[in-house]
Amino acid sequence: MEKTLVQRIFYRICVLVAHVIIPLLHPLKIYGAEPLPDEPFIFCANHVSVWDCIFMAYMVLPRRTAFMAKAELFDNKMLKWIITTLGAFPVKRGTADTAAIKNALQALKGGSILIIYPEGTRNRNWQGTLQPFNKGTGFLALMSKAPVIPMFFSDVHGFKPFRKVHIHMGRPVNFGDSAQGAANSEKTALITQKIYDDMTKLLTNAPNDRKNI
Repeated sequence: MEKTLVQRIFYRICVLVAHVIIPLLHPLKIYGAEPLPDEPFIFCANHVSVWDCIFMAYMVLPRRTAFMAKAELFDNKMLKWIITTLGAFPVKRGTADTAAIKNALQALKGGSILIIYPEGTRNRNWQGTLQPFNKGTGFLALMSKAPVIPMFFSDVHGFKPFRKVHIHMGRPVNFGDSAQGAANSEKTALITQKIYDDMTKLLTNAPNDRKNI
């Protein structure tokens, strides 16, 4: 969706503010970082707070990001304008939201990096394990053929001001070979499980003093 002049100006202001605020309040410590793919890709991460989306967007600047946000946030006109300007599009949680899938694929096709939270929501009662992943995760990876980068924020109870944010990144995984032939539930389930296993591995390898379990 084409942005208006006001939206483009607002976005640039937000980028400038991020360059000042993030290194000051939440400097990023990234483990296992590899060169990011030149083509559009998918960030798959656990959801800690509203900040983690901002951190991922900051990591890929000046490239743009797109991300799903719960549909209820778009009921407020002002908030809708702000988050849409920053790359958000609505998703109806708990349903097979085909419109959200279409928007995600269009974002990748348009050159944006897609941010998704496979768990679908924040893991508020952290017990040291990830929640089950939405099958849409594997479907997006399959249909887009975009590389997937698993990520794990080990500050699972939130981010404290003036403390480093610890981000564990896995290697980009491309499921292009799996896209041969028609998509089906078995393929999407296998891909979703692979992403789950990769993120679990990051969780397991995270330094014990950063798990906050």
